[in-house]
Amino acid sequence: TMVVSFIPGIALGSALAGRMLRRPRNALALFGLCEVGIALSILLPLHWYERLPFAVHRMGSWLAHDAGTYGLYLTLQVVPSALVMAVPTTLIGAALPLASRVCVDRLDVLGRRVGSVFSANTLGTVLGAVVTGFVLLPWLGIERTLLLGAIVSGGLGILLLRAWRPATAS
Repeated sequence: TMVVSFIPGIALGSALAGRMLRRPRNALALFGLCEVGIALSILLPLHWYERLPFAVHRMGSWLAHDAGTYGLYLTLQVVPSALVMAVPTTLIGAALPLASRVCVDRLDVLGRRVGSVFSANTLGTVLGAVVTGFVLLPWLGIERTLLLGAIVSGGLGILLLRAWRPATAS
């Protein structure tokens, strides 16, 4: 369910960021707003996360347990999760192209800098998954781990927005 919900959000966010960057825009400001948006989209529904499995189970118990309702049962499992994950995964998907654009200021360094951003992203994803799965979740639990992630994203967003200087008309 999570992969089915997560991957389309990442793809949509990446496509939207690519589309936004076709016109002259400040990638640093967009990246900062994106990170603040990730934090808010995690914080706002935070109290629903622990209730979601029970709600899905309750909805599934309303159905007759036979092969004819299995497709509806799967839909009742996937749709609520996808809805909760839609905004944060879309913003997470937009963050990588925006970060890549922030790091590229000249065409002659494009490949090296984008490669470095993707390498750092991959390493961070692997380390983040290991630390989250084996340390943070057992130590802090789901809610506090999500809260910590939101604080990190929000803090990064604020730092990026503080570093952004709007273009001034000359």
